[in-house]
Amino acid sequence: MPTLVIFSIPKAFHGQVGIIQQNALRSWKATDAEVVIFGDEPGCAQVCQDLHIRHCPTVACSPNGTGVPLVSDAFQQVQEMIIADFYVYVNADIILLHEELEEILQTIRATVPRSLTIARRWNIDVAGNIDLSTHDQRWVLRASVHASGTMEGRLCGIDIFIFPRGILAWIPTFVVGRAGWDGRLVYEALEHGLPVIDATGQLTVIHQNHDYSHVIGGRREIFMNCDAIFNGQKETRKLRFVEDATFTIESLSWMHGAGQTMPAPCPRQPRLSIVTPISQAHPAELEATILSVLQQRYMNLEYLLVGEVDAGISPLIKRYERYLAGLVHASEGDTVRRAFDRVLGAIVGWLPPGCTLTPGSINAILAQCTAGEPVIVGSTRGVPHRCAVFGNKDQWMQCVFDPLALRCMARSPVSGLKHQDVHCCRETT
Repeated sequence: MPTLVIFSIPKAFHGQVGIIQQNALRSWKATDAEVVIFGDEPGCAQVCQDLHIRHCPTVACSPNGTGVPLVSDAFQQVQEMIIADFYVYVNADIILLHEELEEILQTIRATVPRSLTIARRWNIDVAGNIDLSTHDQRWVLRASVHASGTMEGRLCGIDIFIFPRGILAWIPTFVVGRAGWDGRLVYEALEHGLPVIDATGQLTVIHQNHDYSHVIGGRREIFMNCDAIFNGQKETRKLRFVEDATFTIESLSWMHGAGQTMPAPCPRQPRLSIVTPISQAHPAELEATILSVLQQRYMNLEYLLVGEVDAGISPLIKRYERYLAGLVHASEGDTVRRAFDRVLGAIVGWLPPGCTLTPGSINAILAQCTAGEPVIVGSTRGVPHRCAVFGNKDQWMQCVFDPLALRCMARSPVSGLKHQDVHCCRETT
């Protein structure tokens, strides 16, 4: 029995789209998964034969008479066809790195196996064929993506779904390649009480940019036609995205690695994003801050480090990298803007090295923020720029994020924000 099955419904293998899709399929073949392709688009059968991929040409189509395949039918067929531990639906223009995928599957299996895992994608431009046959080639691509690619916006498409056998028996009828079905699937999963895991921080989902010339009507047809409306694209109350996930994969990894018991899923637990600047940080202070965050046992935590990595802290960063949602490289003066462009949480915190959270303090911080105090400031050693700031993200986004603004926050109010000392933050000694 295969441990993993990766399946998809590709477009026609013509021109640049054909090159992009073959890059994606070769990356999936580099894993230990069985790969299954649905549909009978031109070139599909030949590519499957060339790459030794299982091909299932028959798939149900849209009830609107457009001839576009139903992704929901592929979800059902693949589980009837092959018995496996996990299934991955991924769009056919997505490159996956199998080392990351294997590690995430191990964490899910050991922590919350009956769950739906999703991730935001990275967008890159691709000129031709990509060779990913070796570990070094895959890791060079990963480094390039994180350095020059762009991460998809907070409320945009989800291109990957990882799930165990049998938990999506209720999946509604969805049309592939049209807007709306990804957000609807997350919504329905949460409505059915299914834990949803955000793996963005540990899974590099690489989307190869393309135009919409393969669709008559172009981009408008993707987002506005009858199939998009059928998927629920217009029903905004039924669209949920990565930021609505129950857990983050980094929190699950930390809990599992520390041998701690998994808390029960809590769908109402808000996403909390914490950012720690690392430029010129002292290693001991930085490690104390990192550990104080990871040991909070808060399962919907997104923790990012931002700044420049020097030789003194590089080993420390590598030690905790798998428990972080990301490392954002930024020059001095640009750290706040770059970090807050990435975060997903409704509540956001700025926690410099030298500030640590006392055990259980995240719950107090969240209660304070959601009760109408949009920002909490705890200054350390009387130095304004070493303050810890937590607040509602909507309030934060109205501020000018630069070092001067942060230095002023501990001493004078910024329009619309309140300030007070926080007893749940402490200094390291």
